[in-house]
Amino acid sequence: GGEGLSVVTRSGAGTSVRRAAVRGAQLIDRADLKWERFSDSLRDKKACDPVTGRRLYDNGKRKDGTSIGNPVLGAVCDPVAVRPLDGAAAA
Repeated sequence: GGEGLSVVTRSGAGTSVRRAAVRGAQLIDRADLKWERFSDSLRDKKACDPVTGRRLYDNGKRKDGTSIGNPVLGAVCDPVAVRPLDGAAAA
């Protein structure tokens, strides 16, 4: 009756497939993080958008001098430190 897919998901093969999928996702996530850090290291860290107050990452220029795509906004230029939560005010 009510077994449904639980027979498959609890089986050794089902568990193995799920573990392999999670490991693959973790591997891709780690590679993506490394690429993000590498590509960010190549950018001008001082360029700041005066309107948004965030780092402005340019996608580069073509040979004719026109911009490639839209610039991407990054981290806040002058981050404000987060203060500890006041427990009395939260209650």
